[in-house]
Amino acid sequence: MPNIIQARSPFYITRTVTGGSGITKLTFKLGMNIDSSAVPTLSGNTANFTIVKNVPTLDTTNVVILDVSPFLKEFFRYLPFTYGDTRLSNNTYGGTVRFGYEILDQNEVSLQTGDYYVQDGYNYFKEGPNPNLPSNGIYLSNNYYVANKDYAFNIGVLNDGTYLGATIGATTYNFTVEDNLTTKVKQMWVYLNTYADGEIVNVIFTAAVGDPVTIQLEVREECKYEPVNVMFLNKFGNYEVFTFFKANQKQIQTKSNTYNANLLVAGSYDSRLHQKQRFNISAKESISMNSGFLPESSNETITQMLLSSHVYIVDVPNNDFIPINITDSSKTLQTRVNDKVINHTIRADYAFDKIQSV
Repeated sequence: MPNIIQARSPFYITRTVTGGSGITKLTFKLGMNIDSSAVPTLSGNTANFTIVKNVPTLDTTNVVILDVSPFLKEFFRYLPFTYGDTRLSNNTYGGTVRFGYEILDQNEVSLQTGDYYVQDGYNYFKEGPNPNLPSNGIYLSNNYYVANKDYAFNIGVLNDGTYLGATIGATTYNFTVEDNLTTKVKQMWVYLNTYADGEIVNVIFTAAVGDPVTIQLEVREECKYEPVNVMFLNKFGNYEVFTFFKANQKQIQTKSNTYNANLLVAGSYDSRLHQKQRFNISAKESISMNSGFLPESSNETITQMLLSSHVYIVDVPNNDFIPINITDSSKTLQTRVNDKVINHTIRADYAFDKIQSV
């Protein structure tokens, strides 16, 4: 079963060429599939990209390196999704790409091949090159979250045989290992409207070998404000839910040009007309959202949200998603020692013009 790589950080393919081997150039053929789980075909002219690199004619050993990430990222489709009940679902948003490569010498002799699944995730600098998945196969950075009683929480899980199933209360959702684009990563959706405020929901992933992994969800019901549920593509290339429970404010900002209209007709004018006339009027809306008090571990979630290029407000009643762009360029990560309580405020622009201009 192919490994999964993350394409927002560089991913290097290397080929060692021994000195005196007679190899003068290497051809890298790269192929991607977004609609099929099949290994991409690379024969003939079917590759999506062909890159040729010259090899120095030296007696010493050379390592030829190609960063394939820039070629992979354009194949992703970013379509968020949600459900109305607790379920174990497949990926349906086009967030996984099948990638294959082949390296040939100047005589078209195949030297090396590779086969991967690719997602739009990344590594931090301290985690080193060639990013891969979390060691436990759970597409989250924490194991404790505060979740909205009136919505849901989503947990991405690598479906490679590491886990046999997920148990919530008396219900177990079993995993069936399948090697294709939509089932390589499973989505455990947990709807929380049947739980009480303050209740802890344990989502227990039973491992084939070793101890189970438990994700804890603290259910919170907000009675005064209307919570804003945000979905964003996290560090591992999987959609994650975060709720801003407290006050939110919306703003609108307009831009326009003006000109002096010629109102004079036969020595008179109509005073109901605009002498200063606006034109090219455009507008954009923005929103400021407040999380309420959260555990310190939420700093990592906020960090990943700030680093995400695909963020949405979930319009739960209409089963819709409103794209937004986070506008905060800096954020103080609060701690219990310094700040006593942790509370996040995030500002974002709606990712479209108020007046339809497409």
